[in-house]
Amino acid sequence: RDIAEKLNLGELVDALTSKINLEKDDTVPAFREWLNHLGGGEYLSKFIDSGYDLRFIKKQGLIEEDMDCVGVPKSKMGLRRKLMSLHELDKFF
Repeated sequence: RDIAEKLNLGELVDALTSKINLEKDDTVPAFREWLNHLGGGEYLSKFIDSGYDLRFIKKQGLIEEDMDCVGVPKSKMGLRRKLMSLHELDKFF
């Protein structure tokens, strides 16, 4: 990551930082399983990159602005509603 920063490779720095964050957070496996269960597994990296973690989500919940922030389109309203209602999160975390 340090080399990428020195070479001004911003996208690579972001990708490596995201990977480091994924490895540090012990809730990521449960987060991945929950999102996959809901049909939104492709949004895991967006949640992580945007600063969300499962502990925060369980405590604070999710709102429309959060869905927009991580890029869940309005055309996937069912998924958005499941995420915002924390649908079946207790089965995973």
